[in-house]
Amino acid sequence: GVAALARAVDVAADATKLVGDLPIQPLDAATSPRAVARGAKVLFLHVSKIRAARHYPGRRAAKLVEAISALVAAKTDRCLAASHVLTLDREAFEKTLDDADAVVAAARAGVRKLREVAADLARREGTDTERTFAWQLKDATLQHEVLEKNLADLRKFRHAHDLLRAGLAAVLGLDDRALADLDHAYAAVAESHSNNGCGPLSLATGPTTTTGPATTTTGPPPAPPPAPPPLPLAPPPAPPTGAATPDE
Repeated sequence: GVAALARAVDVAADATKLVGDLPIQPLDAATSPRAVARGAKVLFLHVSKIRAARHYPGRRAAKLVEAISALVAAKTDRCLAASHVLTLDREAFEKTLDDADAVVAAARAGVRKLREVAADLARREGTDTERTFAWQLKDATLQHEVLEKNLADLRKFRHAHDLLRAGLAAVLGLDDRALADLDHAYAAVAESHSNNGCGPLSLATGPTTTTGPATTTTGPPPAPPPAPPPLPLAPPPAPPTGAATPDE
């Protein structure tokens, strides 16, 4: 009745406080990792308003954090792809990845602060159940953590390539065919990264083709082909001429 309606009004008011004026525009308009980092800080700081939103469901708040993390990672990914980061010279490459690392640091700091807020809410309300924000945030899927690993892999790949190329150039000379092949393979990986983003690096240098439509089978796998029949035993050798036989 009236109590249920009053609670619904409170929940709606808390939702308005938290997401009604969510500052998404700075992150949405970001075109560089530095701008993404600034937008991430603003968004995570805003979500800390949940401290005053007593009726906002913890599950929804955790989903909001997951969505922000995913958006931060996706925007950083697009910025790196648009800059063709693997084709940059060494100094520009390092600077761009340092800026991307700053995005991850901003997201980590924002989530850490929200965990503190969530724990404080649980203590203040005397609840520590699966419905609280603190519990929901424990199992949240945070894409900026995946981005952090991919950035580390990207940096390792570039460094390994530079070391390999420098070694080949020192041993074989700058005009060697091996260097041309290495540069061609690296260019293919760089193009793939620019087209597909900062996911796990794929070292494939060409498209995969199929020669016919895919088929699916149901039921048990086919039986293996039958084993070949055993080879016939060779007849015993004939006794030498003049030799005694067992019957003699």
